[in-house]
Order: sequence, then C-alpha cells, then structure tokens
Amino acid sequence: IDFVSMYPSIMVEYNVSPETVLAEPGPGLEKVPELELYVRHDFQGLIPETLGPLVHKRIKFKEKMKEIWKYDPRRVEYTARASGLKWLSVVTFGYLGYKNARYGRIEAHQTVSAYSRDLLLKAKEIAETKGYRVIQMYIDCLWVQKQGVTTEEQLQPLLDEIREATRIPIMSDGIYRW
Repeated sequence: IDFVSMYPSIMVEYNVSPETVLAEPGPGLEKVPELELYVRHDFQGLIPETLGPLVHKRIKFKEKMKEIWKYDPRRVEYTARASGLKWLSVVTFGYLGYKNARYGRIEAHQTVSAYSRDLLLKAKEIAETKGYRVIQMYIDCLWVQKQGVTTEEQLQPLLDEIREATRIPIMSDGIYRW
C-alpha cells in the first residue's frame, strides 16, 4: 500500500510552509511529532496553497488509471501527466531544504520528514491492529500480508482507516501472490 504523493500531501494537509513553521509554542499551534517545532493553522501557507491543486490533480489521474482498462490509450497520457505533477511536487519538497531557496527553510523540510515518519508508523500500527503482518516499510509505502486478503476490495477497510487517521491519501499499488 502506498501513500499518494506523501510529502507534498503532508505539506498541503498539515499546512507546512516556511512561514507557518515556528520554533516557539503558542495557542492554536500544532506540535510537530518528535521536534520542538509548531505549525500555524490560522492561515494557509504559500506552499500548501500553490501545491494543493497539483496534488489533487495527480490523485485524480491515479484514481482514473485504476478505473480504466490497462490497455486503454488514455493510460499513456494519464501516466505522463501524473508523473509530471509528481516531480513538480518532489522538487518543492527538496527546495524547502535548499539553503538558497527564496521560499525554503530547513525547519519546514524537517517538519515534513517528521510527519512522514510519524504517519508511516501510524499506518503500521493500524495494519497490525487489523491483523496484518507488516513485511516491509519504505519511505511512503508498506508491504502487508493477511491470510485471506487477496483482493483490493478486502484491503479497502484498512486503506480507509489509515486515510482517516493520517489525513493523507493512500491506495493499493498491487496484490501479490505469496
């Protein structure tokens, strides 16, 4: 199972931007997991505001690709568009940590990474409480196994629960035979 555009989705959903990440606690601020940093939510940051439409478009293309036949000629176009949107999003995350970036700030970059670790561990815990064995975790995905789960439909309740707990889109990337 794979978080869809995990780092960009974190920036959008958790409002991570150089001007929203603060080093001092205060009222209405959300504490960043594992770090002494806090995120403002009283306004939308520049990064979430500009990245949001790109992330949502990419998710729509990925959903469309799951719905169409694997030899549908539109698949080539959808794949190319989703890939372009992915790389724009990935560059945005990298640029947050670049010291000479106009809108970069290392604390914002660290915040995204901290949320990522926390959300992956949450997903692991949810899978294990649902009776799944977590075989491997890597950056933004988990390989899970559960006796009798052999279809996307059977996996969907797990995906729904992870999505609700993390606020990040997640989908099955494939079902493998053991």
